[in-house]
Amino acid sequence: MTALLSNEIFNDSVHGHIELPPLLVRIIDTPQFQRLRYIKQLGAGYYVYPGACHNRFEHSIGVAHLAGKFLRSLRENQPELNITDDEIQCVQIAGLCHDLERSFLYEIVANSNTGIDVDKMDYFARDCHHLGMQCNFDHNRYFLLARVLKLEGKQHICIKDKALSK
Repeated sequence: MTALLSNEIFNDSVHGHIELPPLLVRIIDTPQFQRLRYIKQLGAGYYVYPGACHNRFEHSIGVAHLAGKFLRSLRENQPELNITDDEIQCVQIAGLCHDLERSFLYEIVANSNTGIDVDKMDYFARDCHHLGMQCNFDHNRYFLLARVLKLEGKQHICIKDKALSK
C-alpha cells in the first residue's frame, strides 16, 4: 500500500508557515534549486545591511507561495475562470523556476505588462523585512481586487483604477 504524500511546511521569515505540495518539494530538493541558497538576494547590499542576509532560495519559495495564494484568490473571486488545482500547482512551479511561458497564469509570476507580480511582491516584502523597513504594498489587498480581463483578444491580470487610488 502506498502512503499518501502530504504537503511539507516551511517556516518563512516573511510569510510564516508555507505549505507546499510534494512535487514542489521534489523540485526544491534538486541540486539546481539548492544552489540558490548561496546567492544573496541583495548581493553586496549585505555589506551595508548585515541583517539583509536572505537568499534566492527563500525568495523563490516565497514567490511560489504567493503565486498559489494569488491564484486561489482569483479562483474564489472569479469561479467562471475554472482555475484547477493543477493550474495552481503549475503556477507555483513557475514561481520556483521563474521561466515558464507567458499567459495570464504566468503574469502572476512575471508580469511584463504591469510589472506587478508575486516575484516583486515577495522580494519587496522580504527585502523590507530584512532591512528593518516597513513595506507599504499590501499583496492581500491586490489579490482581492485583481481580476482577469480580456484585452486585445488576450486575458490579462487587471485592477480597477479606482481601487489603486484608495
